[in-house]
Amino acid sequence: MPGELLQGLRVVELGGPVAAPFCGRFMSTLGAEVIKVEPPGSGDPARHYGPFLGDIPHPERSGLFLAMNVNKKSITLDISKHEGRKLFQQLLQKADILVESNTPKQMEGWELDFHHLHEANPRLIVTSVTPYGWTGPYRDYKAYDINVQSLGGMVEGLGRPPREPLAYPFSQAALQGGLAGACATFVAILQRDQTGEGTHVDISSAEVLATLHLGVYALNYMFLGVKAMRGIIVGSRLTYPVGFTKAKDGYMYANAPQLAQWLKFLELVGNPEWAKNPRYRDRRKMASDYKGEVDALLAPWFMARTRDEAFEECQERRVPFAPVYDIGESMESPQIKARGFLTEAERSDTGPIRYPGLPMRFSETPWRIDHAAPLLGEHNEEVFNQMLGIKKTHLVQLREEGII
Repeated sequence: MPGELLQGLRVVELGGPVAAPFCGRFMSTLGAEVIKVEPPGSGDPARHYGPFLGDIPHPERSGLFLAMNVNKKSITLDISKHEGRKLFQQLLQKADILVESNTPKQMEGWELDFHHLHEANPRLIVTSVTPYGWTGPYRDYKAYDINVQSLGGMVEGLGRPPREPLAYPFSQAALQGGLAGACATFVAILQRDQTGEGTHVDISSAEVLATLHLGVYALNYMFLGVKAMRGIIVGSRLTYPVGFTKAKDGYMYANAPQLAQWLKFLELVGNPEWAKNPRYRDRRKMASDYKGEVDALLAPWFMARTRDEAFEECQERRVPFAPVYDIGESMESPQIKARGFLTEAERSDTGPIRYPGLPMRFSETPWRIDHAAPLLGEHNEEVFNQMLGIKKTHLVQLREEGII
C-alpha cells in the first residue's frame, strides 16, 4: 500500500463544533494521528447538534459530530483548570501541530497562545481558525456563522430585494475556514521541514470568504458599476441562463457564463427563431429583468427530457448544465461511486455509516477513513497512561476531580 501523506505527524485538536474539527478531519483522513481534546461531561458542542441517528438525540449519535471526526482519538480534559493545562502542555510537547478555534483572549489567558507554546516547543505549528483572526479590531468579537458570512461579503449575493439578505446554510464560513486552515498548515509543514521552526497559521474565516468567493462581485462593480448583487431571486446579476429550471423528473441547474456555451445550447435546442430577436441578445438584461420570460421559452425543451437526458446532451456539447439531486440520489450517483467518494466505517453502537471522503484523490498517498468518530473520552487511557506515562491511580484521581 502507498504511504499516507501526513503519516507520522501528531495533531492535537482543541475546539468545536465545525472549524477546528473540519481542519483536523483533513489531517486525520490523510494519515495524521489526530487527538481531539474535549471538555469532560459535555464534550465537543457538535455532539449536541442534530440531526441524530434514528432521530434519537444523544451526544454519541450527532450526525455533525460523526461526520467531522472520523479517524480521530478523543480524550477529555478541562484546560480551564491549572492541572488540566499542565497535562495539555505535556501533550503538546509530543505533538507536531495544534489546531484550535478558541478566542484569542481565551488562549492568551491560558498562556496557550503561539508565543508561549513556541517557547516550550519551537517545532510546534499552531493553526488558529477563528471568525476574525488574531489581529485587527474584531479579533475579540463573538460570532455566529451568519456574522462571519456578512462581514466576509457572502450574504451580499443571496436573497431577493427588498427583503433582507440570506446566509448560506450548514456553517459555510466555518467549513471554509477549516479548509483554508488545513491547506495553510500543509505549507507550514513544508516550511518547518526546511527551517526546523514551527509557525502560527492565523486563519480568519471572514477573510477567507472575502478573498476566495467575492471576485465576481468586485469585477461587476469595477467594470459594470453594479453595487448590489441581489438583483434576482437566484442571487446574482450574471448572464442568462443562471438558475434552476424544471425538467421531466426534477430540476436542472442552468449556467452558461461563456457566450460560446450559450450559443452551443441554442444550437442544441434548434436555434429557435425567437433567439434572433434583439430582446433576447442582451444576456444580462435577460437575467436581471425578464428571466421568467426566457425560462418559459426554453421550458418545453427541458420538460421533454429527464434530468439525465438533458445532462448527457449538454455534456456532449460542453454546456455546463447539471441535474439537481437530493441526498438519496446523490448517494447512488454513478459518478460518486466511481470516485469512491463514500466509504463505510463502523462503530459497535451505530453500526456501519457511510462517510464522505475528500474532494481530491492522490495517486501515491490516498486518503482513508477506517475508524468512525470516537466515543467521548474513548482514548483517555491510551493517551494519558501509555503516551504521557500517567499512572492509572492518578488517572482515577484526575477523573474524580473533574479534570479528565
